Amino acid sequence: MDEGYSKGETCNRDGCNGIINENYKEGGCSCHINPPCSYCTTSTAYCPVCGWDAKEEQEEYDKIQYENHKKNEDYYKKEREDFAKARELFYQKYRGEIPAEKLEIRSESHTHFSMKKFGVFPKGTETYASLIPKVQGTFGGRFTTDIDSESYRFEYIAYTD
Repeated sequence: MDEGYSKGETCNRDGCNGIINENYKEGGCSCHINPPCSYCTTSTAYCPVCGWDAKEEQEEYDKIQYENHKKNEDYYKKEREDFAKARELFYQKYRGEIPAEKLEIRSESHTHFSMKKFGVFPKGTETYASLIPKVQGTFGGRFTTDIDSESYRFEYIAYTD
C-alpha cells in the first residue's frame, strides 16, 4: 500500500494505521505576488499515531539535496581550476616561455561573425597549407601572423557566419 501524504489518508508507514492530519498554517497565500509561495508549498501533514511529520521529512530531503549540491559545486570548482591551469599552460607556450610538443589550438570569440584561433606548434612543423583545414571557419578566414620556419605560434580569424 502507498504511504499517505494528504489529510484523511492512511499513514501506512511501517504498518501504521494512523490517519494523516494537518496542523494549522499561519499567514496566508501570496502566490498572486510570487508563485508558488511558501504558504502553499509547505506541508503541515502529520501522523498522530507514529509521529511522522511532512515538514521534518522535507527538511531532511532539503538537507540531502544541499549536500549533493555542495559535492557538485566542489567538482565544478575543481574542473574550473583545471581549465584555468590548462589555459595558462597554453598561453605560456604561446608566449614562448615553454616549448610546444604538438599542435594545440584555442578558440575565443572575436566578433558576432568570427572567432579568433590561437595556436602553438613545434618550430618548423606546420605551414599555412597544413593549418588551414584545422582552423578555417565556415566562410574561410585569414591569418594575422606570419608562419615561417622560425614560427611556433599563429593567430587566425575564422569567419563563422
